[in-house]
Amino acid sequence: MTSISTPSHEATATGAPRPAGPGLLAGRTVSRLGYGALQLERLHGDRSAALALLRRAVELGIDPIDTAQFYGNGFVNGLILEAIGPEDGFLVASKVGAAPTQADRARCAPPNGPKNFGRALRPTSPVSASTGSGW
Repeated sequence: MTSISTPSHEATATGAPRPAGPGLLAGRTVSRLGYGALQLERLHGDRSAALALLRRAVELGIDPIDTAQFYGNGFVNGLILEAIGPEDGFLVASKVGAAPTQADRARCAPPNGPKNFGRALRPTSPVSASTGSGW
């Protein structure tokens, strides 16, 4: 495992180089290349493979991750909590205010994503995008 260091513009908290260079998201420097966690729900039957995939993303210097509570009905966020710790310096962007419907379309629902991470989180939401801040 790589030694943990203070993230720079060119390297992550784990010391890995940032793929595609650095960029800003919610006021933090992150890799321009992020990981979209939606497809992790396809690995519901192979938890170890899903966890290995997330750990590999950390090793490769990918430090922003996009998720939502309705991805796998909470399964995906559980994987993220298990695979990635505060020492990895990840920025997790979670969509809130939506829930899956039977037609596999999101509908409005009370926000519940951030509280499920059980860690100190700074909100970044589509609401902040409309004001130009946070995105």
